Amino acid sequence: MQATTRTISLLSAIFASIDCSREALGPPRTSIGSTWKTPRPGHVWENDRRLSPTVYIAILASNQAQVLPQFLAYIENIDYPKNRISIGIYTDHNVDETAALLEHWSKSARSLYHRIDYESSNEIVHDSHRLQWTEERYVHILKLRQRSLDKARQQWADYIMFVDCDNFLIEPGVLRDLIAENKSVIAPLLRINSEKTYSNFWCGTDENGYYKRTDDYIPTLDRERIGCFPVPMIHSTILIDLRLEASENFTLFPIPSSYIGHIDDLLIFAAAVKNSKLQMYVLNKEVYGYMLPAIDDFQTVEELHHYYENYKMTILLDSGEIPVSRFLPPSRVNFDNLGFSKIYMINLKRRPERRKRMISALRELKFDYEAIDAVDGQNLTEEDIEKMGIVPFPAYRDPILKRRLTRGEIGCFLSHYNIWKEVNEKELQRVLVFEDDLKFEPDFLNNLRTLLEQADDAVPDWDFIYLGRKQVYYQDVEEELVPGADMLVKPNYSYWTLSYLLSLEGARKLLAQDPLKKFLPVDEYIPIMFDTHDNPEWLSAFEPRNLNAYSAEPLLVYPTQYIGDPGYISDTEDAPPVTDNSHEEL
Repeated sequence: MQATTRTISLLSAIFASIDCSREALGPPRTSIGSTWKTPRPGHVWENDRRLSPTVYIAILASNQAQVLPQFLAYIENIDYPKNRISIGIYTDHNVDETAALLEHWSKSARSLYHRIDYESSNEIVHDSHRLQWTEERYVHILKLRQRSLDKARQQWADYIMFVDCDNFLIEPGVLRDLIAENKSVIAPLLRINSEKTYSNFWCGTDENGYYKRTDDYIPTLDRERIGCFPVPMIHSTILIDLRLEASENFTLFPIPSSYIGHIDDLLIFAAAVKNSKLQMYVLNKEVYGYMLPAIDDFQTVEELHHYYENYKMTILLDSGEIPVSRFLPPSRVNFDNLGFSKIYMINLKRRPERRKRMISALRELKFDYEAIDAVDGQNLTEEDIEKMGIVPFPAYRDPILKRRLTRGEIGCFLSHYNIWKEVNEKELQRVLVFEDDLKFEPDFLNNLRTLLEQADDAVPDWDFIYLGRKQVYYQDVEEELVPGADMLVKPNYSYWTLSYLLSLEGARKLLAQDPLKKFLPVDEYIPIMFDTHDNPEWLSAFEPRNLNAYSAEPLLVYPTQYIGDPGYISDTEDAPPVTDNSHEEL
């Protein structure tokens, strides 16, 4: 009894001591991560900071080595807790480096994610099965997607995200945005580029389940209406909520016996969503990425790779610099300058974003180039202009704005003029010149090769060839194809110097006129030199006008922006005008 009483007294003293300690320390504090908070009086604290939902990203790849460095870089850039992401990779039917790249990436990036499962098969089937979209191939895709679905469920993933390897998710917040919509089956808006109308959703289907154009499609694609919209079809990149009871019934394979449509993975996916009483949505709060356009069947892997090479650069340059996965070994570049003595890229130092973008493009083209610092007209003083011996052409007024020469136009001319001088001094036989504000047309490289062959065969004495330009359409004379060529025309009066080919003889002809002494904008001077300018007074000031000039038709490059586009900048037009102290006559 005494022992019991002693024990109770001892415990009472301990509890009293604890209470005193609590008073001294103040109310209990609770941690959320590294942030400490004090509960309100009478509040029972609950940690309401929940872990992000778990996501299983399913990647299926076959003969896609040409796009994997970029595709994987965009996967790495997704802004979402990587310890809540598992990735399942399956690849087969490869005759290129796809399996080796994916295996390397899965090992190198594994510590970043909750887990990465990599599986490959060495099975090779006949070309017609591997590259053409037969029923057998559609069924194979459905089996693999069902397999990914099963693995996601086995891992108790909250979501599964299917992403095709020719989809490039440029918006890092894509996964967070999709999850925040709290929809059962949802896709982010993907486009080919800002001009094409192909995308990863349909707003209508016909009686067979195939695409049908509706009035809602273009406003949704062009984001004239913005939000999350129910649609009858999404594809390519899809997020499915596996926590929903209805999603437990969602399966892709075996194909239900009740399905009577064509064997097509898109149609069967849509039918499976409908049978499970789920709904598909597209989210267009952003353009979340780009995708390669629908294509016809290829006969060989080489044709497929050629397609990837050409379209990948065209599409991704819409979004700026093209990233490359940091978990893949650097690829060896075998430069091919197509016989040009030198390739130049002109860039203003204060436009670094353009420089990065063009470096990405030229790397993809496998061009060994030299980046030239453009002459920044905004920094030119009247004293600088006088020291260089520049005399503005007295009669010059901009044909449209009726203003004098600007410092930006002087800087632009000098940037090209310096290249012409180097071509002459170093006796470079032919060069290729790029400005930094252009975009490449699909199949640029092959079209350039063909253009060169035709020019060398049909007009071997060519001096200058536009790859991109603006035709001055108020001339009535139609441009005619050069005999023996179907990609080459004799140009009329044209603007712009986006990109062109120049021969040594052409550079010498442009320099021979001593153009700094009767200075005009470069895109006025060049058409004067091939004798198509519509101002006879300007023409008469330059003799001889004997530049053998031609133009690609269709053009191979276009501007990235036009006047009136959002964010349009012209370093040439927006610069201040030059004070003209010259005489009004030559």
